[in-house]
Formats: sequence, C-alpha cells, structure tokens
Amino acid sequence: MESWRERILKAVEADPRSDRAISMDARLGVNFVNELRNSDKEPGVNKVIRLAATLGLSLGYVFNGAEISDVQESDLQVYLSLTPDSRQQIIALAQKIAANERG
Repeated sequence: MESWRERILKAVEADPRSDRAISMDARLGVNFVNELRNSDKEPGVNKVIRLAATLGLSLGYVFNGAEISDVQESDLQVYLSLTPDSRQQIIALAQKIAANERG
C-alpha cells in the first residue's frame, strides 16, 4: 500500500517544475522537496498541506489514497490545522454526537 509520502513524491515526479521550484511555490524553503525525497524526517502536517495544495492534490488522496469532496477536503484541512489536543477533543465530541444519533 502506498504511503502519503509516496503519493506526494509521485505527484512531484509528474510535475514539470523542479524540486526547488515546487518547494518555493509552496513557501517551504528551497530544499523541502529534496529533503522529503532523501530523508526519513517527518514534516509537520501544515507543510504537507501546503505542498499538497501546490501540487493540486486533495488531502483525502494524500493521506488515504482516495479522493474526497470539496466539503470534506475543507473539513479535513481545518481538522489537521488544530493542535493534537484540540483534535482529540473534536473526535470525542463527534463520537458522543454519533452515539446519540444511533440512539
């Protein structure tokens, strides 16, 4: 199964711009794509979001390998921009709401 990194790098390979140009267009520093390609370092989610946007990729595709709707994409971007603690609170709230709706 393809990882998020493999999906991003596949899109980088298909893009006519250089690694440097893609990095600069995403406002991530000139060597970001090169470092992503050549190291095991895990970038922050906000950097992945900016790179995905620059490459024209949906976050659903990047993180799950599947396309999602524009509304779902927007919701996912908001969720991923939150701190881990805030994400945990949102999930707990959503689980309570889902349990109430199931009866």
